[in-house]
Amino acid sequence: WVEQATIQRQKIPVPIHALFSGLSKMAIGLVLPFALLTPALAYYRTAIAVDGTVVKEAGNLTMGGKIGTYTVLLQVLNPPAGDLDLLLECCGEAQALAGEASYAINSNTGGPTDNVRSSYKGEGKCTEPGLGELLQQGNPKCTYLYSFKSKAWAKYTHTAVCVPEDVCAVNVAGATDGRALTYEVVLQILNPSAGNLVYAGKGGIGACQEGMNQVNTANLSYFNKEEEKTADLFGVKIPIGKKSTVELPGMKRMGPIQLLGKCEDRSDTGVLYVFDNKFWDDTYHSMNVTGYYKEQDLARQKKEIDELLNYGKSEKSEPEKSKPKLKAFDLAAALGDVAKGLKKKMEESKSKDSAEAQKAVINQAEKMETKKLASQAPEVPKA
Repeated sequence: WVEQATIQRQKIPVPIHALFSGLSKMAIGLVLPFALLTPALAYYRTAIAVDGTVVKEAGNLTMGGKIGTYTVLLQVLNPPAGDLDLLLECCGEAQALAGEASYAINSNTGGPTDNVRSSYKGEGKCTEPGLGELLQQGNPKCTYLYSFKSKAWAKYTHTAVCVPEDVCAVNVAGATDGRALTYEVVLQILNPSAGNLVYAGKGGIGACQEGMNQVNTANLSYFNKEEEKTADLFGVKIPIGKKSTVELPGMKRMGPIQLLGKCEDRSDTGVLYVFDNKFWDDTYHSMNVTGYYKEQDLARQKKEIDELLNYGKSEKSEPEKSKPKLKAFDLAAALGDVAKGLKKKMEESKSKDSAEAQKAVINQAEKMETKKLASQAPEVPKA
């Protein structure tokens, strides 16, 4: 029920208000967090190829039509253009390469800056002007590639969901037991971009929803804080670096013990879950939904091939591997059978159509809610 663009761009959900008619409060609470509209923003860099004649003839605006000062003119004419990231001079037969490099950067298919540089710089290709050449006028026989870091770029490394406490308190699929920690699995099943849980906090519903919006619009300064790392040397704390941590105004971080507690049946408070975004690609500095699922398919195919190749071979007994240390919010390890039981029940209801899977979860939760209300209804006295 949320259409998404999946080709290396930020996802663009479509409003789904019509789907809410007839749903109970609990059902709406399950769906509503995923209706947040996430705008499509620019890629990490922006580039333009400029003919040398144009650079030279802009003398009145660039103090003599110099290659280097033309950079400032481009930044003024194109507000999203930030710091200069790469400048190449492509002359003679290599002139067309400037346009190709510009397309590769603007379509985010060229990879990191070093990849673009190595692809288009070299013998018979483009050159990278030195400091002295930057003070020369544009050469009409050349085309110049100007690549800038984009001010409009957003770093979607995290994804967040604010869940009202009365929704969290519902025993979903008979396995969450109304606990904040077990509800994490529900969110990870309904939201495929949700990776490891990096933060969970409790607070007023207003602060909870504001925190969700700030995380999902990649306002890193709002929630991404830096703390100083120290080492204790004979009682003296020595600074050894910095570490990033997630903290949100108006929300109080929940530890494992608080997460194991039951959610309260109230709508004025909420639990804010912040996850790593599995769709974020650090190499291309962008959302890459297609690439993520392609990697998943390749991993699955490799596993199937390995199983076929090893079919019938005698398996040597291997010593049991030591279990990894429990992470702060490692749900499956923390709750064991409870979490596994929930995943099994919800995944059994999943089909290829994700809408049907979510509908099955909601229907089951509504039946439980109706049953609960029926049990609480007063008996009608017999005549």
